[in-house]
Amino acid sequence: MPSDNLTTLAEMALSNARRQIEATGTLTFRTALQLPDGRVMWTDLPEKLAPIMNDHQLKTILFNALRLAVAESEATAVIIVTDSWFGVPTEKQKRMAEEDPEGLCRLAKSLDLTSMIEQGLCIRTEAVTVTVQPPEEALILNQLYNRHEGGRRIAWGERINHRCPQSEYSGKTKMYGVQVN
Repeated sequence: MPSDNLTTLAEMALSNARRQIEATGTLTFRTALQLPDGRVMWTDLPEKLAPIMNDHQLKTILFNALRLAVAESEATAVIIVTDSWFGVPTEKQKRMAEEDPEGLCRLAKSLDLTSMIEQGLCIRTEAVTVTVQPPEEALILNQLYNRHEGGRRIAWGERINHRCPQSEYSGKTKMYGVQVN
């Protein structure tokens, strides 16, 4: 898939997610498959099932089911849009990245976000996370934000983009190649 198409899909999904949060104060979990003819077929998680996204086991089942659907389809890319928690690196983590990058990498792979926060390695903030994956790579956009006035006003923060080959991508949202958690 050409890189510009990947970016276009990601930007479109992020723009729609931002509009939904600004209008409603919430974000519906969405996923889409891009078909060989270029069409993008979107599916939203029904509101009644939203608690799945806060349950580790159920979320794993959801992503495993999506991975199976992708494997059975002829999709040229998968798009996942979700409201998430994001760990913003603290000064401690930044120092560790300079002094012991391998140690930090081992920690990051073995600890969950709560543990990273408890160890003073990051601060939790909300983010819209958009992941776009063709079989060969992954593009992840994290748009940080804070809710104010009971969620009625959104303050958009930093945007962090990451692109990597599928061989370097892992976790629940990996849709192509060998699944490693």
